[in-house]
Amino acid sequence: MKMNSVVKLCALTAAICAANVSYAAGSKTANVAISANVVGSCTITATPVNFGSYDANSAVDTFSTGTITLICVKGSQPTVSLSKGLSPNGAQRRMVNAVTGDFLNYGLYKPANTSPEDLPNTACATTETAVNNWDEDKPSRLHPPIATTADPATYNICGAIPKEQTTVSTGDYTDTVTATIHFD
Repeated sequence: MKMNSVVKLCALTAAICAANVSYAAGSKTANVAISANVVGSCTITATPVNFGSYDANSAVDTFSTGTITLICVKGSQPTVSLSKGLSPNGAQRRMVNAVTGDFLNYGLYKPANTSPEDLPNTACATTETAVNNWDEDKPSRLHPPIATTADPATYNICGAIPKEQTTVSTGDYTDTVTATIHFD
């Protein structure tokens, strides 16, 4: 009977050791490295530049303001370009009258009061000129400061229709300009 108890004890010990392999084999550890790279990114929305009624005989330019709003990941530093629109003539932006095919020249500018970075919520001064042209080439893009928060930042688009464009027909004139975010 004593032999039977020893056999049972050995069988029980073997079963416990087999069930707990890590105990029997010892335990080993390894570190798993975890990483990610957050890239600069932004979302963009826009409001229209609506000039309303234009008097082609007026001796003064007609002005209007639209906006773009950026929401960027902290640390992002984009630039924003505006395309020339659908009907440019070289560097000149033009709206078109869909009925007559006539063109009405206009310009889009960054607010004149910002340099070297373009600051949010800067008002249009109605004194913007080609120096403030908002365009596609890198020097003419909007250059916001580095985003320090993920809060929305709104930038004004200053629009101007030059005075005395008396060769145009009456009616509605439209154009579409694309705002593009760049990270270069």
